[in-house]
Amino acid sequence: MVTRHDATGTTVAVRDISQREFDALVPAQQAFYRDLIKQGRARITPDAGPGTMVPEKKRDRGDRQTERKPAPLDRLVGRQVRILLTNGQSIEGTLTEVSQYEAVLATATGTLIVFKHAITTAEEMKIPEQGPTPAAGGA
Repeated sequence: MVTRHDATGTTVAVRDISQREFDALVPAQQAFYRDLIKQGRARITPDAGPGTMVPEKKRDRGDRQTERKPAPLDRLVGRQVRILLTNGQSIEGTLTEVSQYEAVLATATGTLIVFKHAITTAEEMKIPEQGPTPAAGGA
């Protein structure tokens, strides 16, 4: 989007659209853009060739990391966990899968899908180690 001044000195926003974008529009949208072009409020720019549809890179925001760190729940996949929900319920089981919005938990009663926004706490359950059993028998 660029701005220019018309004959009366009024600032007018001009929408740039590439030929490739224009060709992808449905006929009604193309007609709308043709009207804007006639009014001087839009213009079609030539394509830059192959690769023009590459998305912009995300801006580096200083000291913030740009790489995605593994989420805390991702580290617990395959382990026995206790999950405390926002309603106060506690669920114990094996965390089998984590997606963007859900966590899948295998419990003794079956498989549960828990929405992440309902989780307040998730902790790994420490399974007590079985030490050597005392030898049976006497002296």
